[in-house]
Amino acid sequence: MHEALHPEHREEFDHAFRAALDEAARDLDLTVVHQTVEYWRRRAWITRDRDEHRRVVRDAVTQLTGEAPPDDEPTDVSERRL
Repeated sequence: MHEALHPEHREEFDHAFRAALDEAARDLDLTVVHQTVEYWRRRAWITRDRDEHRRVVRDAVTQLTGEAPPDDEPTDVSERRL
């Protein structure tokens, strides 16, 4: 999973995965680990084509806000608007 993610997402994944492992160990329940891995698997798949992902996010922001995000706005900033 780690290698499938873009480098800027890896630290966030590591943090989320470790937190899920801690919770699973505490509760003796792997559900949260499975949910975390599934979320990040989808994230890796969605962002595999950076240009297409950026285009889709920018289009979504434009449709929701009525204004296109600035051309130099990073995709992760645009995503937070959604």
